Amino acid sequence: MLRFPARSVSVAEISRRDLGLLGLILLLAGGLNFFSLAQNGYGNTYYAAAVKSMLLSWSNFFFVSFDLAGFVNVDKPPVGLWFQTLSTRIFGYSGFSLILPQALAGVISVALLFFLVRKAGGTTAGLIAAALLAVSPINLMVNRSNILESQVVLTLLLATWALLRALERQSFGWILCSGLLLGIGFNIKGLEAWLIVPVLLLTYLSGLPLAWWVRFRHLALMLLLMLALSLTWVLTVDLFPASQRPYVDSTLTNSELDLMFNYNGLQRLLGEPSYGGTPQVVKHYKGELGPVRLFQPQLGGQVSWFLPLALVGLVTLVWKSGWLEWRQSWKRRSLLPSQYMLLLWGGWVLTVGGFFSVAHRFNEYYLAVLAPAICAMAGWGAVALWQDSTRKGGRGWLLLIAFAATGLEQLNIINNYPDWNSWQLPLLIGICVGGVLLLATTRTLLPRRETSRRFCRYSKIINAAVGIPLLIVPLWWSSVSFTSDNEGEFPLSGPTPHQQGNYIVPPPDPQLLTYLKTYANRDRFLLATSGIEEAAAVLLATDRPVMALGGFSGYTPILTPTTLAARVANGEVHFFLIPSSNLTESQTSALYTLDPNIWFITSYTNALTHWVSDTCQPVAPEQWQTDPQFLALQLYYCAS
Repeated sequence: MLRFPARSVSVAEISRRDLGLLGLILLLAGGLNFFSLAQNGYGNTYYAAAVKSMLLSWSNFFFVSFDLAGFVNVDKPPVGLWFQTLSTRIFGYSGFSLILPQALAGVISVALLFFLVRKAGGTTAGLIAAALLAVSPINLMVNRSNILESQVVLTLLLATWALLRALERQSFGWILCSGLLLGIGFNIKGLEAWLIVPVLLLTYLSGLPLAWWVRFRHLALMLLLMLALSLTWVLTVDLFPASQRPYVDSTLTNSELDLMFNYNGLQRLLGEPSYGGTPQVVKHYKGELGPVRLFQPQLGGQVSWFLPLALVGLVTLVWKSGWLEWRQSWKRRSLLPSQYMLLLWGGWVLTVGGFFSVAHRFNEYYLAVLAPAICAMAGWGAVALWQDSTRKGGRGWLLLIAFAATGLEQLNIINNYPDWNSWQLPLLIGICVGGVLLLATTRTLLPRRETSRRFCRYSKIINAAVGIPLLIVPLWWSSVSFTSDNEGEFPLSGPTPHQQGNYIVPPPDPQLLTYLKTYANRDRFLLATSGIEEAAAVLLATDRPVMALGGFSGYTPILTPTTLAARVANGEVHFFLIPSSNLTESQTSALYTLDPNIWFITSYTNALTHWVSDTCQPVAPEQWQTDPQFLALQLYYCAS
C-alpha cells in the first residue's frame, strides 16, 4: 500500500539538509540555464523579429505582428512573446533579454516540480525529480532559447499545483485557478497547453470526495473559464476587420480560430495538407509512428533518457498500491491522494507520450511538455523501487530491470552518433554491466531480516552509486547547449544539432543592406522576400519593415499577383529577393553572361514570385552581393 501525507507540508517543515540539497539543484539548474546565455544570439529569428516589431507599436504588440508595418503576424498566440517584449523593454533588445524569460521559467519549474512530487513520493522523490528535470536535455535546450516551451511547462506545472490544492482543500476557487492557468497556457502555445487537460479533469473527478453533481459542476465552470480565457484574444482578432490588422500567418482563411485548431491543431496530429489536400511528408524524420517511437534515437535523444525508469516505476507503484485498495476507493467513489497522484503523473506520461507517438507534424522541442511527467515518475518510481529492493518478493527485482532498461535506452540513443560517442559508449557499457552485476549481487545477498537497518543503509549507498552515473551521458549530451551552435530556428539537444535538422539563418550580406538603404530608403517596405528567414534577417539588421510574401510556411495567401502589383504601383515596395529558380530563360542568360560561375538552385516558387520574375528586372549580382559565386537568391527591381 502506498503512503501519502495527509496534508500539505510547508517549506519550514523540510529539513535543512533537504533544503540544502534543493538549493544545490537549483544552483545547478541556474548555472546550466544561464551559462554563456548571450552567445545563443537571437535564437529563432522568426520570434525575435516579431518582438522587435512589437516593441515599436502597440498595434504590433497586441496582434503579435511579425514585421514593423503590420503586414502579417506570427503563427502563435501572444502571451509568451508579450513576456519577451517586456523583458526587452526592461533590459534592452538583445539575445539575452529575449531568452531570459525562458531561463527563469526553467529554474522555477525545477523548484515547483520538487514540491509537487514531494506531495506524492516524499522529499527524496522530489529531489530526484527536480535533479532530472534540471539536466533533462530537451528542457535545458528550450530554457536556453527564445522558443516558448519553457513558459508552457511552467504554466502547466502551476495549473497542476492549483488542481492539487483544490483536491487537498476541497476548494472551488483553486480549481478555477487551474482553469485560469490553462487558459494562459493556451495563449502561450495554443493546443499544446491542453494536452494534459483530460488527465487533470479525470484526476479531479476521481479524487474529490464530494457528490458527483458537485464535481461535474466544478469542472464545467472550470472548463468554461478556461475556454473563455483561451479564446478571448483569438476571437477579438478575428472580429477586427481584416484591413485593420495583420494577416493571420499560416492560414488560408485569415482566421486565428483556423490557425489554432487547424494549422496548430489537427495538422499537428494528422499532417500538413498540400494545395491538393493530400498530407505532406513530415519535414524532419522523427522515427516510425507507434508505441516505441519515443524510444527510437530520433526522439529518444530529446526526452527519453529516463523514460524506462519512469515506466517501470509506474508499473511498480500500481502494483504496490494493490487491487484491494483501488477497489475500496471505487466503493468510496473517490481515490486516495496517493492514487490520484499516480493517475495524474502516470496519465501525463501516457497521454502526452501517446500523442507524440502518433502525431505527424511537430518540432522536436515540443517534447519539453512531456519531460516534467517523466522526471516525476522517475523520481517517485526510483524511491518505490529502492524500497522494494530491500524486501523479499518479485517486486524486488524491478529495480534491476529499471536500471538495465534505462541503460539500454541510453546506449540505443548514443549508438546512433558514432562520431561523437568515442568514450561515452564504452563508459556507459561499463556502467550498465557493473551496475547490473552489483544490483544482482546485492539482491541475492538480501538478509533474512528484511528490516535490517545496516542493509538498507548500504543498499541506499549502492543504488545511488549505480544510478547517479546514468546522469553523466545525458548531461554531456546536453553540453551542446553551451555552444553557439545551439542557436537556430529549430534548436535540438544533442551533439550534432545541424545534422538533425536545425539550422542558423545567416546574417544578410552587408552589400545588400547598403544597396537597399541607398535605393529603397523611402519605400514603406525596404524589401520583399519569399522566405521568412531572409525577411527576419534583414528586419533585425535594419529595423525597417520587410514584407514576407508567403508568411512562415511560404504558402499563406496574403496577396495575389493583382494586389501585389497594386502595392508596387503605389510605391510601397520596389525590391524583391526571391529564389533564382524563378528567373525566366532570357533573364538567366543575361545574368549568366555577367558571371558564368553563378549557381542556380531549385527552390520554392509560387504565383507571386513568378509575377516578380516575369515583370521586374534582375539587379546585377555584383551591385548587391559580395560573393555571387553560389547565388541562390536574386534581387529584383520593380518600377512603380
